[in-house]
Amino acid sequence: MNDNLHIDPQHVRNLATGLTTIANTPVTSTFLPGETMLGVGKFISAFNAAVDSVTLRARIQCAYVDDAVAKTLDYVRLVEEHDAALGQALEHGDD
Repeated sequence: MNDNLHIDPQHVRNLATGLTTIANTPVTSTFLPGETMLGVGKFISAFNAAVDSVTLRARIQCAYVDDAVAKTLDYVRLVEEHDAALGQALEHGDD
């Protein structure tokens, strides 16, 4: 069993940047016409309401991304700082 944690900071940064780019893409709704049509109007109205709801939830989730990315990048920075400090301590034989 391998209990080592392997983190590639640059890969994490690339993923975070990509996530930010995707989250900043505008989320739009495309509604179907025909809500007043006999027979299918109620279905189309319900479908459009569902699309609107999903779009709203997607916008809310995208709003969380900036905070999550900022925290992730802070953690990566801390890991790198601790790794560098540990490396120096081991190199110099410090306790």
